[in-house]
Amino acid sequence: MSEQQVSGGLRRSKRYVRKPSVQTETKYIELMVVNDNEMFVQLRRSSSQTKNFAKAVVNMADAIYKEQLNTRIVLVAMETWTSKNMMPVVEDPLITLQKFMKYRKDNIKDQSDVVHLFS
Repeated sequence: MSEQQVSGGLRRSKRYVRKPSVQTETKYIELMVVNDNEMFVQLRRSSSQTKNFAKAVVNMADAIYKEQLNTRIVLVAMETWTSKNMMPVVEDPLITLQKFMKYRKDNIKDQSDVVHLFS
């Protein structure tokens, strides 16, 4: 039997389903923010103002990433150093980065893709 006979004289065309691609599929970045003591002091020693400031920064970054990269930034955790810095924050950004990487490895157990230090 031919294809036409099986389908009653109508030809069946193949249906193509577009597979998700890197460009079309929404991606997610899980972010943790650490606010250092200087940030906390600068924002009037207010935990709520510090949290709101960090959330505002993350929301701006999320809007940019969403529009340009089809990627969402999700704030999954936040830590604020209210009494003192838990590691040295110094003038040299590379030294601060090294210290922060060690702090993260030793002290941050929350699962996230990225941890940012707001200073």
